[in-house]
Amino acid sequence: MPRSTVKPARRRLSPELRRTRLLQVAAGIVVRDGLTSINMQRVADEAGVSKGLVYNYFPDCHTLLYELLRRESTIIHEKQVKAARGVEDFVELLRVVTRAYLRHVAEHGHLLRPLMAEPRLAAELEREHRTVRPRAVRVFSRLMHEQYGIPLTDAIAATDILMDLSGAAARRMQETGESAEYLEDLCVQLVLTGVRGLARGFDRHAAARSAANGRKQPQASRKRAVVAGRSSAQRAPTAARRRADRS
Repeated sequence: MPRSTVKPARRRLSPELRRTRLLQVAAGIVVRDGLTSINMQRVADEAGVSKGLVYNYFPDCHTLLYELLRRESTIIHEKQVKAARGVEDFVELLRVVTRAYLRHVAEHGHLLRPLMAEPRLAAELEREHRTVRPRAVRVFSRLMHEQYGIPLTDAIAATDILMDLSGAAARRMQETGESAEYLEDLCVQLVLTGVRGLARGFDRHAAARSAANGRKQPQASRKRAVVAGRSSAQRAPTAARRRADRS
């Protein structure tokens, strides 16, 4: 029998799968040829769809690239949340979230590097992160307060500053090729050195304040004794006069 020439019906992708497919195509273009080589027509051609369909999902190329960067950021966050689940030790929590971040950057840096190098994309992502960052700051600062005795207000400020360290480590990894494992250890040691130094500083401050209070206390006691002595001396002649009057 002759073979049928009827082509199988093309499976229609759901909107979510179509969107994912377009992001994957865009990622491939960025990795292979760089950020400047991407445009909506090329994404459409490589995805095998019309340019109009691409515009149905992304109003412009900038939005497409930002969603690509945002997707990578979301994946990193999900990996960190999974790694941190159930961890209540400050050092271990610091280690697992840093590891999740640096390993993802090591595996996907060829895509993240050009996206993060675009100032507008990086600025938009930073603005978005400001809305979710406080939650991570609260978790780390609470553990810092509980396990190192650092006042909570200072722990919050320290955590907010130290959280930028992993980003600096990721940039160094991309520039130098140093391993994620080495930079993970470096980040952990730097944070711990800072936190322990901060805790010692507060301990010294508290000890100095306690010693100062101790020195003030005897002076106050002596002053009260002098006042009491004067009062007794003032009362003595009065008592003598009263005895003389009675006699």
